[in-house]
Amino acid sequence: MAKEIQKPFLKAFQFGGVVHNCIDVIRHRYDLGYLPQDKPLPEKWQIFYDKTLPEKIIKETDDFDDAVIIYTESPLIDEIEENIKGCKTDSEQERYIFSLLTPFKELSDIFHPIAEIGRLNNAIDECKNDKEMWESVPENEPLTNVAGEAAGTPKEQINACDWFIEKYTKDIERICHINRRFCEIVCGQINEQGSVEQCLGAFVSIKTMFANRLDALLLTYGIDLMKLQRESGVYLKSHRIITDVDYYIGSRELAQRYIDALPKLEQSQPDTARQTKIQTERTQIDQKQLDVLFESLKGCITPYDKDSFIYAFNGGEKPKGYNGMKKTKKITDAQFVYLIAYLFSIGDVVDWTVAHEFGIKNPSQKMTNYRENKNKRPQGYKFIDDIIDRMKKEEKTGS
Repeated sequence: MAKEIQKPFLKAFQFGGVVHNCIDVIRHRYDLGYLPQDKPLPEKWQIFYDKTLPEKIIKETDDFDDAVIIYTESPLIDEIEENIKGCKTDSEQERYIFSLLTPFKELSDIFHPIAEIGRLNNAIDECKNDKEMWESVPENEPLTNVAGEAAGTPKEQINACDWFIEKYTKDIERICHINRRFCEIVCGQINEQGSVEQCLGAFVSIKTMFANRLDALLLTYGIDLMKLQRESGVYLKSHRIITDVDYYIGSRELAQRYIDALPKLEQSQPDTARQTKIQTERTQIDQKQLDVLFESLKGCITPYDKDSFIYAFNGGEKPKGYNGMKKTKKITDAQFVYLIAYLFSIGDVVDWTVAHEFGIKNPSQKMTNYRENKNKRPQGYKFIDDIIDRMKKEEKTGS
């Protein structure tokens, strides 16, 4: 099995590679570790993250050979195809494809944290079930374990369930915060030439191209990348848009034929449905940020009614007489989609509930359209960026 091309390509994304180092620097620079930092780094480590590691990253980024993937003819994809054809069994084929996914685990956990959020939500559900069971037992009844030793009371078990539910919920909130900040960083809001942020953005773009080209290749062999991602817990992409793969396959009609030919069980995406549920439950705009949004969109929405606005954006109790909301001509569909994509996304999966509430048709396609622009944003994006900046200030100051 030939790996002369894929080995150096994947090495950049593996633990300890240049992408890992980019993530490490950015985590420290923007306080995006698993837990917030509570004290500054020692001086020698600060120098390491401010100077030593960035210099190494910039050099390794300059040395990285992206020519194997970015042009129409891709030696990397050709090598992968030959390896797939050389696999003697389906299980051997799957194991080989999994080996192509696992180097991207760290990027997956940041930009597509579907698996980790799913695990935490399952843990919350289990705690809720346990709590419901303990609530059916007299709260002060003494408990014993299998060895006959004292094991507290049902009330103590209920308190423990509440503690874990709160912990797991905060873990999800932290994951979503980290995801959102990394997305902001690589989407060009911080684009200083030769910076670590720009280096990471370049590698994320390469990863996205690799994901789409691999997806297109696998489709021609009747293999569902989305299924293999779910099984491995590593996501190069969180959903499939036909325009991401049709060029590499040859035509949109042929791409659709390959997608339709996938076994129905493989074609379904319960994780995406689960993630939409997560976003609906978890991704809420806090009250102060909602106030900023409401004032900023004055003249852009109708009716200009606070209760209806809160319901449309955050759900909750439906106002009496509510008949939906509309946007005015002061904001375009693309601008509105750009705003919603910022407010209600995990990675590149967006909960379009609010867009549909305002009557926006095909919001996902509208997002795809403006992302084809040079700056990957719609016309008039500065108006939306100003709103986002004001909301961020509220989030940062909490005032």
